[in-house]
Amino acid sequence: MMWMGQNRQPNEAGKHAMNRLAEFHLASDLDEPLFHLLKRVVQLAADLHAARGGRKGLTERQFTVLSSLSENEGTSQADLVRRTGIDRSTLADLARRLEKKGLLTRRRCRHDRRAYQLFLTAQGRKALGSMAPLMAEVDALLLSALPRDQALVFRESLRLLASEDTARRLIRKARDNAETKARPQNGKTHLPSVEMQTTALFRPRNALRHKPSLQRVKLDGSTAR
Repeated sequence: MMWMGQNRQPNEAGKHAMNRLAEFHLASDLDEPLFHLLKRVVQLAADLHAARGGRKGLTERQFTVLSSLSENEGTSQADLVRRTGIDRSTLADLARRLEKKGLLTRRRCRHDRRAYQLFLTAQGRKALGSMAPLMAEVDALLLSALPRDQALVFRESLRLLASEDTARRLIRKARDNAETKARPQNGKTHLPSVEMQTTALFRPRNALRHKPSLQRVKLDGSTAR
């Protein structure tokens, strides 16, 4: 975090990031939904990335893809979707863009000609290495808003919440609760499987807009939402 000690005025992106940090603290009361708080933290991280000059290099998503790929060389696009939480169509577009930039290569899988395996190029490794210090600075700056012990707990808590095992367990629990509250007289419900809902969880935003509808049975036998 050497850049923080330099004596220079923040640019417009820097001022925006600092304002975002102030707004986050003001709005973080116990009655606000966690979803809104998490969205604001994600936006703050993006603002800090821009303020640090990240727009000149890889975007946050590009860095995420290349970083995950460096740990799982030759993985398929489908597996990368699961590992990164980026939806399938967005990741396919990212992969094509990164391939055009010469940062990765795509090869047809031997056992499934419809699927692609992804590999980092030497240029991709170089770009990833040059961005790693900046991303570490953004993380450190974001966590610097918390006392050290809380920062460590916060990071590990996020890691736990982001795991696929946690997603499956919580979705199963939510589904069981919904079945208990909405079970019609015949004892059957028509909610999506835990596997389908977990897959949707790792496809952010638009994939989560279509929520399962629950029906109640009226006394006359008709149904109503």
